[in-house]
Amino acid sequence: MKVKPRTNLMLDTVIFAVFAVAFFSGLVLEFVLTGGYRGGRNPDPAMVRVFLALTRHTWDRLHTLTGIGVGLLVSAHLALHMPWIVCQIERLFKRRSGANACPDSQAAARQRDARRAPIQ
Repeated sequence: MKVKPRTNLMLDTVIFAVFAVAFFSGLVLEFVLTGGYRGGRNPDPAMVRVFLALTRHTWDRLHTLTGIGVGLLVSAHLALHMPWIVCQIERLFKRRSGANACPDSQAAARQRDARRAPIQ
């Protein structure tokens, strides 16, 4: 099964967007809404911390869910590219024996090189 470039682009774009949310929420939790229990050593534990109209608990939940989402999306990305990964691993180990593990990839490389050749 070949992965269509549009499908790959859409999946990569979604992965990037979800990762950006996870990254930003991690920064907010680390540097803006510091706190948590801390063994009772908070300066004002009764104060509800809010940033961009979301409480610390909401930011924490958002960070957790987007982190899980990134993991699932990257797993889907790897699953879509599994034939290529398997081919490259076979090629790595069959190179020593001289066998050609991925003839399709070599044909594609020749076609690509032919398109790049300068017109004379």
